[in-house]
Amino acid sequence: MTECQPHTDELTEEEFTYQAPKEDSLSEAVIHAVSAFTGRKPVSANPTGTAGDELDSLFDTIDPDALDALFQTAGDGESMVGTVEFFYCGCEVTVDSTGFVIVTKR
Repeated sequence: MTECQPHTDELTEEEFTYQAPKEDSLSEAVIHAVSAFTGRKPVSANPTGTAGDELDSLFDTIDPDALDALFQTAGDGESMVGTVEFFYCGCEVTVDSTGFVIVTKR
């Protein structure tokens, strides 16, 4: 994963919008966005952290490979358009096909 350097449209106490860089997968973007919003570190980045300061495993909420594959360009050059919403680490997460991740306090 790359270091989190979000391109935010808006950062408030209630909502955070993150634009994933082209080289990041959607699952990486979700982890970056939720980490930035909550102040909790990704599990792999903080192996000796104290309880409560790490994100939960994304895999416990949604299959990261399935999320990444959902909006990938197909062999015919077409890609799916839409959004996926789920709850992760006490937040509502909305991911859209353009790479935007919106994290809202639940």
